[in-house]
Amino acid sequence: MANLSISKEKTIRLILQYLETNDFYRSVIEVEKDTKIRLRKYGKEIDFFYDLITDGRFDDAEIFITPLQERSIKDYEKVLFSIKKSKFLETLETSIDPKLDDLTKLIKDIETISSKEDFDHLCQILSMNKLADHPDYADWDIWKGRLNCFNECLLNLSEIYPILLDELPKTTLIELLGNLEDEQVSEECASVRISKESESQETASYKTSQNILEKMSGKPELALAISINSPVSRKKSKKVSFVAVADNDENSEDESKKFIIDELDPDSPGDEHSLSEYSPEPAKNTAQDLMNNFSPASLKEVARIEDSKPIRCSVFNVTGDYFALGTNTNSIRVCSMHNIVDGLMYDEHQGREQYIDVVFELRRPFIGSVYCIDWSRSESQIAAGYSDKNIRILHCPDFLTLQETQSQTVLYEEGKFLTGDGELPEIRETLLQGHQDIVRTVCFNPTDDSILLSGGNNEGDIKIWNTETSQCIQRLQGHKGSIFQIAAEGKGSYFVSVGTDRTLKLWDIRSNKCQMSILGESYAEMTSVALINSTAQLRTETKDKIANIFLKRSTNTTPQAPKQNLAAVGHADGMVTLWDINAGKLFNKYSYHLAECRGVDFSADRKWLVSCSFDRSIKVLDMANGTTYRLEYHDDRVVSVRWHPYLPILVSTSADKTARIFCP
Repeated sequence: MANLSISKEKTIRLILQYLETNDFYRSVIEVEKDTKIRLRKYGKEIDFFYDLITDGRFDDAEIFITPLQERSIKDYEKVLFSIKKSKFLETLETSIDPKLDDLTKLIKDIETISSKEDFDHLCQILSMNKLADHPDYADWDIWKGRLNCFNECLLNLSEIYPILLDELPKTTLIELLGNLEDEQVSEECASVRISKESESQETASYKTSQNILEKMSGKPELALAISINSPVSRKKSKKVSFVAVADNDENSEDESKKFIIDELDPDSPGDEHSLSEYSPEPAKNTAQDLMNNFSPASLKEVARIEDSKPIRCSVFNVTGDYFALGTNTNSIRVCSMHNIVDGLMYDEHQGREQYIDVVFELRRPFIGSVYCIDWSRSESQIAAGYSDKNIRILHCPDFLTLQETQSQTVLYEEGKFLTGDGELPEIRETLLQGHQDIVRTVCFNPTDDSILLSGGNNEGDIKIWNTETSQCIQRLQGHKGSIFQIAAEGKGSYFVSVGTDRTLKLWDIRSNKCQMSILGESYAEMTSVALINSTAQLRTETKDKIANIFLKRSTNTTPQAPKQNLAAVGHADGMVTLWDINAGKLFNKYSYHLAECRGVDFSADRKWLVSCSFDRSIKVLDMANGTTYRLEYHDDRVVSVRWHPYLPILVSTSADKTARIFCP
């Protein structure tokens, strides 16, 4: 820093101040690391502690605060609680596969050092599928969480370490930019200028922080210039509904789709709240409670998406905030579930419209229909198999940013955006070539996004791809005829596949071998398969166990789901069979469909199995007693159905050119 001019350091600190004021917490931390210049300097010891927390080195931070234990056990426990709480939140929220033992040990440690109120608050979070479901953490992310943790610890650390907080710059970035005389520089900086309204808000925030500093000038250890914990209103989805209008001519080659856009009145009472007025209501429902109280009789259609041709397939992302559709109009649509989920979790659906926000659409004219689709566990890739024998990987842009910044669906076709305002993300795709016929199924490895399994028509081998190199790296041979579907065990320990040879095969891709082959020769061709211990079930099981332990819930209030490792299989004659993977034999069978069963899926709590059929029906099976409930909403063959990852919500797709959402 010695070789930097004062003006350059001041400029960087102004940029840091601007980033913090506008909630770009990750950028603050990254810029500080890259430039070696801090927004605030607290002294050697506290600066080191700041680095530990912002790097996520929580174990090292615990060692660092050990001297505080001898000085003040009360302050020590407060700091330790903040550190362990942040570690717990990150582990729970960001881990692809949160380990029950690790989380249990961590929260037990927290219980010994926290107040009953703080511990109960943390347990409330445990009962939710993701942190954003809790109103206090609606806008939480790792970087804001770490800065929150540091600020919570700072006051108590003053007991053992001197805090020498230097003053913030006495100007703002906006004022600095306004004083630049070079017109060329001004033009280059125009893109980062903010509106007058935003400028006044930033200036007010800065002046407020300076007033706080002045009032606390006699207590430097309390001088926290800008509080990261100030109330922030929860970001809301655009209230725009999209309904595709089918072309009159079904054989038309014009693949363009028209949308009716119904934008709700942004000035309606209650839509906007100032920061000072914002006071979040506690969540009214938890995912576990909603699943425990679920009855198929309560399911009803709440929203739909229409197209000009059949919609073949769908998939949710891991968090359940979005789902993707594959269509016969050669497109992939990414749709937001925020409105539906909020309506169910917070009872906000009463008296208001339920809608699906179509955030992004990737069009591929003249390429072929999308037959199958899967979303990687890290949510970074969507894989789609096409009728042109190829697989295409979409490297996902930030769909939440698109949803919040765009007033209409962002359409992307042939390497360019057809709609969209302002700065739009780079769209990156990968092409996988090697199938000889229609690609019927794609399935990501739950533990490795770079590994994708696929199967196709008239091909007896399963192909394993490296999505980073676009190369087929393995072939699993054993099937005869077409492979209709592949499903993954939640930890990637094994995969199962079914096809026209009426055989259910279990594969270990690490050894490149078939571990088990179950022949169902007395049944019709196998058209679909689902495992009862997939990613959604394992995540739900882990979180429910923790919630039951620490919320002192009874585990005997509802019927228990089967403990076997079951595979559900749909057949060409409409039958649904259940197979015990451990024993390698039939567990049960059901004949409640009148035509081909094309989709099966287990609910997150394993208590329900949903299936769909060419007889236009969707059936929900109670795994505890074998009773079924029938949904008849579609006007043509139903070709896929999926459970939401943690809520009693279904999405189905059909030859009637619709995708429909069902929830209580």
